Amino acid sequence: MGMKACLDEGMVPTCFESSDDIGGLWKFKARLFSGKMSGNICPTFNSGSYNI
Repeated sequence: MGMKACLDEGMVPTCFESSDDIGGLWKFKARLFSGKMSGNICPTFNSGSYNI
């Protein structure tokens, strides 16, 4: 949303990915913590809690 808002205002934003893959929160990445699989269930909002 931040990039789109900048573009809407006529700015030229630059975006950097923090990993080798493109997609940000949309890119699912399984991680192991204490032997349990953890990942983002809802890719649009990473709050640390899950809505079921």
